Amino acid sequence: VGSGSTPAFLKADSWNETWPLAFRTLAMSVLGTGIAGFVVLGTFIFGARNIMVGELAGNRNPVWFITYMFVRGIFIITRGVPELIWAMLIVFAFSPGILPGAIALAIHNSGILGKLAAEVVEDMDVHPVQALRTSGAGRIQVLFYGVLPEVVPRFLTLLMYRWEVIIRATIVVGFVA
Repeated sequence: VGSGSTPAFLKADSWNETWPLAFRTLAMSVLGTGIAGFVVLGTFIFGARNIMVGELAGNRNPVWFITYMFVRGIFIITRGVPELIWAMLIVFAFSPGILPGAIALAIHNSGILGKLAAEVVEDMDVHPVQALRTSGAGRIQVLFYGVLPEVVPRFLTLLMYRWEVIIRATIVVGFVA
């Protein structure tokens, strides 16, 4: 208080140093969320018990059970390791920057989002899917006309929620990446 200097938030050069860092944080969070979203969009159906091995599975092929167990295992491993550890491991493969941080955030959050999205599929109303099955629809048709229309809105809600969490995690990961 007695130093007589101007506070940092009133100095223009302090703001000029802060804006690029804030942009990097936002860019890393958006990139990490986008990568995680695309990964989960391609894998969450394989992690849903009711679609892969449950009442909506159609044929009970052991390959689908192995696929289900593998995907759920990947979700467990990726969400079990914190973003900071992923970032430290990935920085060895890439030079420090936005990309390694975004990849670390994407790996960790792919596991979380994958599990949450698979649970959304497991909790969905099965009547439309059963109606499609009994009318002769194949697996792809059931996916596009029965499953995705019901779960995509909730998946997007989860994605936006995780983006909020990722923004906070980006600040920590940004120290490593």
